[in-house]
Amino acid sequence: MANNGWTPLTTQRNGLPDMAIMKEIESRPLAASAAVLVDYSSDSSESDSDPCCNGVHRTQSLTRASDPPPVSSTDSYRSLCTPQDGQDRDRDRPAAGIPLLPRSKASSAISTPPNGQWPIHIHVPLGQLPNHLTDLIDKLLEDVRQSISDLVSLVPWQSGSSNSSSQLHISLSRAGTWLPRAQLATCVAMIQADLAHQRPVQVQFGRVSHLINDTGSRRFVVLECTAGQVGLARWVRVVDQVLEKQLGRKPFYDKPRFHVSIGYVEVIAEDGSDPDGATRWDELMDRLTLKYGQQLTEFVLKLGRIEVRTGERVYNVDVAD
Repeated sequence: MANNGWTPLTTQRNGLPDMAIMKEIESRPLAASAAVLVDYSSDSSESDSDPCCNGVHRTQSLTRASDPPPVSSTDSYRSLCTPQDGQDRDRDRPAAGIPLLPRSKASSAISTPPNGQWPIHIHVPLGQLPNHLTDLIDKLLEDVRQSISDLVSLVPWQSGSSNSSSQLHISLSRAGTWLPRAQLATCVAMIQADLAHQRPVQVQFGRVSHLINDTGSRRFVVLECTAGQVGLARWVRVVDQVLEKQLGRKPFYDKPRFHVSIGYVEVIAEDGSDPDGATRWDELMDRLTLKYGQQLTEFVLKLGRIEVRTGERVYNVDVAD
């Protein structure tokens, strides 16, 4: 049976991968034909005149007559997390079983976009996933909904979306990073040049967790990477070198927890306290990890493309194979 860009891992110890196998996964060579990522088409007629496009595949472009105004960092981040048609949009109904996280007045404020600057987000798209893995994620989300009825799914196959912004991805930069438009071409070019000599990364998920975004407005259900962190950290260092050292922007987290977000709930409470909320969420995630963790580790995804999203434009950066 064709592996379709993923590799079954059958040798386990105590429900987790053998560490020797984990090391072997990191070091084994990769074939170009095994890439998991979707190859988006680029517009060569526009790339010749766009300084951001030198050596980089652009997947989406703006009209050449005029560019839209920058959007707020909150809207930019939420564009990756907007509920799809047919999903529950009722924000006032409390989640069943698990309490909502209280939101402070400070975290509920919408930030004002810096004048003349554009949002930029750098991430690794997972691309097309094997059917067995998507089925497993569907079952996991359904299990989550037994305790969290207001969960909003982020998986594109449940909504039939083919938009690149709705893809599952692993972030390499913080949401809400802004750059002057004049620096966008420089940023994309430097990231492309510095990543060109990196190697593809093989990742594996084995833990279900919950994380809260920087604004405290949403709690996400995520699949955490249990293999491939070293390779992803190398990519983050490249991105940080450009964003922080060269352009003076905030670096990625000191101790990153590389993950894919598969669902979220809104934080709608304006005041009050919830001392045992986090503990109850932890217990739910631990139960899901025990139930699904070992099955998740059977899939090893080989990733070799980074997306740089600036406003409504997306540039693909392929690492060396």
